[in-house]
This record gives sequence, structure tokens and C-alpha cells, in this order.
Amino acid sequence: MRAAFERLVEVQEPLRYRFRHNSLGWRIECAERETTRFVDARRLPPVGEDELHAYLEADLGELLADVDLGRGPLLRARFYDRGADLPGVIVLAIHHFVYDSTSFVPLTEDLNAAFAGQAVPRPAGWRAWTRLLRAMATSDEVAGDLPYWEGVLTAGAATSPVAENGPGGAPAGLVHRSVAADRVAARLAESGPTGQHAALAAAAVAWSRWRGEPDAFLSTVGIGTAPNALWPGDRTASVGWFTHLFPAHVRVPAGAAVADALPGVAATLRSVPHDGIGYGVLRHLSPETPAVARVRALREPSLLVEHVPSGNDGLTRLGGAHVRPRPMSLVTLPDSMLTQVPVVVESHVVGGALHLGVVHRGSVAAADMESLADHLVEAYVELAAAPAGPDHA
Repeated sequence: MRAAFERLVEVQEPLRYRFRHNSLGWRIECAERETTRFVDARRLPPVGEDELHAYLEADLGELLADVDLGRGPLLRARFYDRGADLPGVIVLAIHHFVYDSTSFVPLTEDLNAAFAGQAVPRPAGWRAWTRLLRAMATSDEVAGDLPYWEGVLTAGAATSPVAENGPGGAPAGLVHRSVAADRVAARLAESGPTGQHAALAAAAVAWSRWRGEPDAFLSTVGIGTAPNALWPGDRTASVGWFTHLFPAHVRVPAGAAVADALPGVAATLRSVPHDGIGYGVLRHLSPETPAVARVRALREPSLLVEHVPSGNDGLTRLGGAHVRPRPMSLVTLPDSMLTQVPVVVESHVVGGALHLGVVHRGSVAAADMESLADHLVEAYVELAAAPAGPDHA
């Protein structure tokens, strides 16, 4: 087990990165080898699935606390031995900076190959990605995107930001909801634009209803897989955080049902240039010309929506001879994105059921987030009754 994980970290360079910070900013260094203790094992008594889940969830905080951007490790693994008659379970904790949902594919492939003694070094796709981001900063393509993003942010400025009137010094919070499989729209489990459009439409309608105002100004994510002029590279073999955020202003008429909003949401997302990559480049990397300064001065959304169509449930088919994903969801407080937005809505489908998390800053009242979560559940359930058709794909 230890040898296999050591080989995994050896062939996937981003798992050995160190992020250093000083008064001049950040830099990334790559350790020649991982010297920290990042793999261990525990033996469990014979337990059922519910008890197993409780064991894993109880240990998750410890594993996450061991992950360290500056000193390492960026990956922490624990093997649970369940005896000779049951397959063991591995829990991985990986820092989001070097891992996103699409990274699960090469990671699973390489871990299986490492157990078989066949893992080979992967191309440093994330290294190429970060260098390309720098090159994009003054490119004609990103300059051409600037009027689009200024228009989106200007439209969003007419909506009200979320009220941050919670108690001072309150910790971040998480509201969790689940929707049974028989009440979940099949399109939410579909990969690609279908699942993303459906989830974003439900979230936009719920956000509009909760605020009591038409329209929704929110951020969502791209993951560097859609082919476009800004990203010609291949990220399928490399782990890394290729995720990028971009804003969207979605039309939601007063009293609109989710089915009514869905075609407009789909059209809005299809209009996004270059999968949204250029927005973050303009916001953080481009020289501050007067045009760029105008964009940076505009308010960003208060809400980030991220949907994983099939969670790790749909990835079970990636299973090799040694390791395969389990359809399981461990509830944590993923609060790293709260530096960017006060509210994050994360949803994923596991075993046909929808799991929904509303993560929020302590400055946002917890009771308000409970109410938002109820509106989200209502909208997602409503989506299941919406007709499917060309405009609802």
C-alpha cells in the first residue's frame, strides 16, 4: 500500500508541489520526493455500511488537517483493513489546489497501475496550464473577451448582494440537504452541459425566490476540458486544479418555474467565451489598463454554484484490478472558496440521490441559509417534473 502511493506521488508531479509565500507573493516549488508521512492503515472490526461510514467520517477531519500547502503532504491517505472476507477501503484527502473532479480519472488509473508495478510518469499538464495562464494575460483572445465580462458584471450590479448581517466573529457554516433518488431529475446525473445547465437553472430560480427579486447573479465553474482557443492542451492525464470561476447573469422572471428558466440558462452558458477561462485572467493576471480596471471595479456575485453530475458514483466504472471508487459521500465543511464569495452551493448525485451543501461565511445569518437550502430543495425537486426537450437539454 505504501509503495503504491509513493509511486503515485512520484508519477504525478503536482502532488509534490509546495506553495511558498513571502512579502513579494507566492511561488511553487516541486519536491524531488515526498518526505512526509502521508499513508497509514487502521484495522476495523466487522461492521455494516452505516458503521463503516461513521468510522470514515470521524477520521476525515484528522486527514484533512494533515494536508499542508507549504510543508506537505498535499495528499493524505488512510487504508482501512476490514479483514480477509471484505475489501479494504482507502480514504484520500487531497488539497483542492492540485486536484479537481476531473483529476479523479488519472489518479485512479495511476493508483491501479502503481499497485500493478506499471505506473509511468505523467506529463506535467498543470505546469503547462499555469504557464499558459500567464501568457493569456495580454493575448488578443482575452482582450476580445473584455466587453463580454464587463457587460455581465454591469448587468449583475442591478441585483442586490447577499446581506452579511450575521453575528460578528461567527464561524463558517454548512447546511446539508438530501433528496431521494425518486425525486431527482435524471438530467442532474448527466455529465457535460446537460447536468450543469439543469443544476444552474434550479439554483438560479431558488436564489431569485429566496431573495424575492427577479434574475440571478452568480458564479459557476469551468474545468478546463472544453476545447477552445485559450486552452489547446490535454489535461486528461494530469491531476491539478484546472477549475476556473466565472460570473453569469441569468434571467429569472418573477414567478418563473425552473422549466421556464432552463432554456435561458442554457443559452447564457453557451454564450460564455472560451469556457470562461478569460475572466479570471482579466481579473487577476492582466495588466491594469483603464479597460481592465473598469472590470475589476465591478462587484462580483455573492453566490458560487458547483454541480458534480454523478459524484464518485459515476466513476465506479473506472475501477481497475486493485482500486475502484465507492458510491459514498462524506460530509465536510469545504470552506476554502469563502474567500471569494460569501455563499457556495455544492451539489452532487450519489446512488441516484442528490446531496446538497450550502456553505456560508459566518457573517451570513445561519437561519437565512437554512431558508435558502429549503428553496434549493424545492427547485431541484421541481426540476424532476420539468419536461425534457431540445431547449431543456
